[in-house]
Amino acid sequence: RKERGVTFLNPDFAAQGHMNAMIKTGQQLGKSREECMAAADAAMRALKASDEEQSARAQKLIKGLKHGEKAIVMVSRNYCISDPVLNMGIPEMLREKGYKVINAYQLPVNEVDPGSGYSDMHWSFGRHILAAAKIVAHHPDLYAVFLTNHGCGPDTMLVHLFRQVMGD
Repeated sequence: RKERGVTFLNPDFAAQGHMNAMIKTGQQLGKSREECMAAADAAMRALKASDEEQSARAQKLIKGLKHGEKAIVMVSRNYCISDPVLNMGIPEMLREKGYKVINAYQLPVNEVDPGSGYSDMHWSFGRHILAAAKIVAHHPDLYAVFLTNHGCGPDTMLVHLFRQVMGD
């Protein structure tokens, strides 16, 4: 690729941390450290605003459910829910059938303790999935569709824990 004039950018988020990796990548693209930091700050503010807007929309949808009306909560890791290949088009299929569909990350999963016995869950995706299960399990009109990538070791354990939290 160098012989063709192509440079591969390969930020190492694990080793460098997100901010440093983004700054280094921006600098490789010819931007100053200050420009990179300003862009990262603007991106984080936009992401926060988008998350808040989506959460408000989901809460409005939940509050607006008529008695007995169902809403489906797609539960998985956020990138699985967002990617149409990984979610296999399930959210769209459910919407076509007339269901209201909510992304688990639109629920207040960061504010909910998944419950006793799960306090040592160090994996943030796992905590969010279990918190979403708890929210759904305690709401009469919410139903979960849990998308799993079963080949992923932690997901194998999460299926069992998800069932425990959901109960009957």
